[in-house]
Amino acid sequence: MGWNNPYEFNDSDLRISIQQLAMFLDLYGEIPYKALNYCTGQCNYGGRVTDDKDRRCLVTILKRFFHPDTLEKGCQFDVDGVFQIPEEGDYQSYVDYIDQLPMTVHPKVFGFHENASITKDQSATNLVMTSMLTLNRNAGDDDEEEEKKNNDSKKKGGAAEGK
Repeated sequence: MGWNNPYEFNDSDLRISIQQLAMFLDLYGEIPYKALNYCTGQCNYGGRVTDDKDRRCLVTILKRFFHPDTLEKGCQFDVDGVFQIPEEGDYQSYVDYIDQLPMTVHPKVFGFHENASITKDQSATNLVMTSMLTLNRNAGDDDEEEEKKNNDSKKKGGAAEGK
């Protein structure tokens, strides 16, 4: 969701951002937060964002996550402390931490008002309804074609009996 326009981000945007993060971490002794913000906010995700205010919103949100404070112990991404950097541990401890996270993310985690979830839910509902109508319309086309075939075969069969 953008400030002014909706945008469709996908897994490839996330994948390239993760690959760049890994590359920057391997190449530099210190984390280049400014470069990470630029590449992720202006290039990877920002390449889809057409409105300048939406781009500013995106970059501002990313600065909360690509920041030296995120490496501090107890860093929280929401005021309730539900989303935070987990303690250092083994693989299973990270899986356990992820499993205990809520299935739905509250908009305030990203700095949005609660009404952002209403807009998201309306968009999801519209997508489902549009898809259902499209499927129903296409199914109706198949039914009409089937009925035409049946009528044609009846006509052919009836004509053959009359001879």
